[in-house]
Amino acid sequence: MKWIKENVQAFLPGTHIRGIAVGNEILGGGSSELWEVLLPAAKKVYSALYRLDLQDTVQVSSPHSEAVFANSFPPSACIFRPDVLPFMKPLLQFFSQIDNPGIYDAKTKLDYDNMFEAQVDAA
Repeated sequence: MKWIKENVQAFLPGTHIRGIAVGNEILGGGSSELWEVLLPAAKKVYSALYRLDLQDTVQVSSPHSEAVFANSFPPSACIFRPDVLPFMKPLLQFFSQIDNPGIYDAKTKLDYDNMFEAQVDAA
């Protein structure tokens, strides 16, 4: 909560802060120890935003690379890797519970309702 107060709340509303990305392409690469703490970290960030009444102003998300997919082409056949799925499914369920509006691509500044749309756009 301290980090949210000092690095987010302190700059609102003067600075437009759209969201907080928890992790950086953690799932699908790196250490599985990080995979295990990704969901608890996202929940902790959301909880702090909620307690500060910022949950509707600042979104919580988690960026992922294509390494999370077992198959990504064509987009309609895209599936998560079997080792990633036990971590990705609860993460996506959590984002659904908090009404996370979807995927935001910071590079293109485009919003997607789901990963399928992002994959189609990238194809």
